[in-house]
Formats: sequence, C-alpha cells, structure tokens
Amino acid sequence: MKILLVGINFGNYENRIVETFKKQGHEIFYMYDTDKHYSFYLRLFGEKYTDKKTVKYQNKMLKEMPHDFDRVIVIVGRQLKAEFLEQVKINNPEAKFFLYLWDDVKRVENFEKTKEFYDEIYSFDLKDCRDYGFKHLPLFFTQRPKKNTNKKYDIYSAMFSHSERERIIDSVADQAEKMGKQCKFYISVGRFAYIKRRKELNNCKRENIIYISKPISEMDNYDNMEKSKTILDVQFSSQIGLTMRTIESLGMKNKLITTNPSIKYYDFYNSDNVFIIERKKPVIDKNFLEIPYRTIPKEIYEKYSLDTWVKTLTGEIELNNYIGNNFIDKLIFD
Repeated sequence: MKILLVGINFGNYENRIVETFKKQGHEIFYMYDTDKHYSFYLRLFGEKYTDKKTVKYQNKMLKEMPHDFDRVIVIVGRQLKAEFLEQVKINNPEAKFFLYLWDDVKRVENFEKTKEFYDEIYSFDLKDCRDYGFKHLPLFFTQRPKKNTNKKYDIYSAMFSHSERERIIDSVADQAEKMGKQCKFYISVGRFAYIKRRKELNNCKRENIIYISKPISEMDNYDNMEKSKTILDVQFSSQIGLTMRTIESLGMKNKLITTNPSIKYYDFYNSDNVFIIERKKPVIDKNFLEIPYRTIPKEIYEKYSLDTWVKTLTGEIELNNYIGNNFIDKLIFD
C-alpha cells in the first residue's frame, strides 16, 4: 500500500512508526504537519510569522510528494491547513483519509476546519469517542531488546511540565522518601522557561527531582524505565485517553501509578499492577509498591503493540475491543 503519513515531531516516535509501516511492506511518504522548528519560531516571532512558515512548508511538501496514494494517515495534524488537505484530495481522488488523535480533541485547534476531509477518525480518548463517534484506538508501545538490569528505582518518570504535574510529582517524591523508596523524576520545562526559572529550579530541595531544559534522550528514558519497578503518570486534566507513558509502561512490564481513573475500563487493568491516585490529594500505597508485577495474557498484551496499531490503520486487521464488556456510549467519566 502506498501511504502519505503526516506526523508530528515527538520523541522519535515518528521514526518508529515509519519503520514499522515499512517493515510491514508499505511504501511511505512521510512529512510533519508543519516546519519541525514550529515551537521555536512561535515563541521567537509570534503566530503570524509562524503561520506563514507553515503554509510555505505545506506547499513545498505538495510539490515534492507523489499523487497516487492509496491512503492518507494523519497523526493529530493540528497545524494542517484545510487548503492543504483539499489539494491532497484533488491530487489523490481514490485515497482514503484517516485521522488519528493522540490528544483530546479540544486541544486540536483546527479540528472543526478540517474534519470534513477524513473518511474515518480514530482517537485514544474514550470520552471523545463517546461524544464525537470516533473509533477507539489506544496508543502503542514499541518493542525493544530487553537487558538483564537490576531494578534501581521504585518509582520513575520523565515528563514535560504542565498543569499540576510539578505539585503531584513533589507530593509523590515526598511520600516515597518517607517510605524509604528510591525515586527519580525528570521534569522538562522547555528552554525559555528554564532560563526564566533557573534560580528557582536550581534550588530544588529534592535530589530525586531533576529539572531540565529539554526532554531526556529516548534511550536514557528507556534505560531508566527498565531499571524501575513503577512508572508515575500524570495526564492532562482534560484528558481521558491513556498516555504514551502508560502504554509504554505496559510494554516494559512496569507497574504504574496514574491520575487517570479511566484506566480501570481497559482489559489489561489489574489492581496489582496499576494504582490510581487523586490529582488534588495524591496518596501512594506502600503495599502496592511491594506487590510483584502480575503478567497479563499475551493476547491482551499484543493488542497494544505498535505492530497492531499500524495493522489497524492500514485495515490489515479489524479494530480491537480494548475495554472488555463495557460500551463506550455507556461509560461515565468523573
């Protein structure tokens, strides 16, 4: 199958996705939805300048790409212009258009302007699937060679700073220290915020919370996950979908502490492996940290792999049911 894949610049996942499509025999033309330096331009020059750069980039891609795609798959695509998608449709009249949202729809600013171009829309977010009629497809884990590594940390996470994350991480770190547990947390605040907050961040009282200007490398993150028993996850407060961190912890067979209560609807959920904390007053359980990980059935585990995710979007396999006997339209979210 010949596929136009439009993705985003995020933690090297785009390369993993492209590799998997190609490994399954597909011919891929890959592009970002905007110039890869979009965030930098936006902060430095503002929205008007950055918008012009986006249009220029998308017009350049239109000239470079072929015109005989079988399928167009867009991942989030929040910077795609309606004019770009319209021209791709004109150039590829037989192609089917698919949108995959790994962000909640309220954070995809251009959705209302571009939704008409898609034949099918998939989302990782159960609430959006219920409210908008999207097809439910969770995120994925990537298969990596395992090392025989001793567990160094009882709790670990690497996250961008947003909403209440810093407060929740600080609370979890404080409780873990009092329990005699070893933790390591990396919080990426971005270059500009790091410069602005340098004095405050350098005076952080906790040695196990490390503030950084950019995300740690992909390999360092996975090495730390492999050395850890439990991963901490704090999703956006508006978000119901399971984060990449959550699914990667599943793939790595780590236990998980999360602020996302919707995880209890999923078929892999096991209270020995997953502990849900409240955002306002997070309290961790020492007993949970000491219970061993419970292996989940292979047929459930493999449903969340990148291979399965790609095969679903190409139509090679039918869409799986990830929430057991529950039906999305009957789910109730707090």
